[in-house]
Amino acid sequence: MSSFLIPTVTPMKATYTWTDQALALLGTDTDRAVAAKLGITIGVVSSKRTRLNIKPSRPKGATDSESAPVVPQAALKEQPTTKVKFWTLDRIKLLGTKSDYELGRIWGVSNKRVTKKRAQMNISAFNTHARIKWTQDKIKMLGTMPDKTLAKLLGVSRSCVTLRRSELKIPALVTQQEVVWSEEGLGLLGTMSDKDVSSAIGISSSSVAYKRQQLQIPAFVGERASSWTPERDAILGTMTDREAAAQLGVTIQTVMLRRIALNIEALTPKPRHQWTEAQVQKLGTVRDSVLACEIGVSLNVVGNKRNQLGIERFAA
Repeated sequence: MSSFLIPTVTPMKATYTWTDQALALLGTDTDRAVAAKLGITIGVVSSKRTRLNIKPSRPKGATDSESAPVVPQAALKEQPTTKVKFWTLDRIKLLGTKSDYELGRIWGVSNKRVTKKRAQMNISAFNTHARIKWTQDKIKMLGTMPDKTLAKLLGVSRSCVTLRRSELKIPALVTQQEVVWSEEGLGLLGTMSDKDVSSAIGISSSSVAYKRQQLQIPAFVGERASSWTPERDAILGTMTDREAAAQLGVTIQTVMLRRIALNIEALTPKPRHQWTEAQVQKLGTVRDSVLACEIGVSLNVVGNKRNQLGIERFAA
């Protein structure tokens, strides 16, 4: 927090607070008598009574002209009592310790008023992201539950959690209600890493892991680097790294690192598939895996095209 000078606060009288009992006295006696009872000025009593349309009380034996107290014209408007200074020393000390919105809510003023005063005092804005220490235990929780839920658990804002998760490139959790698992997708579980499955079917790796564990399918364990043989090396570069990884039972990263180590160039991906009218007509009439095999493309290509056209998945 930047340093600033605290202005001297002069104690000031508070505005008179009208209670139900005090209001009940208006008009029951002369303004002078009511003012004496309440310990305030005649002008304050007269002004309040006038604003409430309460007729003045006449002294016994007095005529109409005599009954009305002589009140200056300015007193017809409520007498300006001494205002309490809003920006007290205690409030100024709280600036920057909470969000402007939160302080405004506590004090019953707009957050813009709080922001303006904080800027005038050269006080830095409250930053929840800078005030949380991201320990390894807290980092492990990222992506295991919705950002909103974790934010409440850690006592920080949702944006704080989302920002940190994005910085670490951790996928957001997709609740299982939002994921519709196809037979093809379920068949991939355990056959490759959760990350590769997530890339293949377009959902987060945490959702893949959750579904795999739910079905009690063991996690995929790739073969060690020492398992590379001349025969396995010969496959590298003859197909895409993804296809080689699936065939060899290892991760894409394992294939990529081995290929680079052997100075083997990556296979140039096939040109984007050109869909014919006949192929488009078959979308949704057979399983995606069947059509993919028939026209020689990946399952992902078929699924993406069907979703792009808004065609429902084939239901056997």
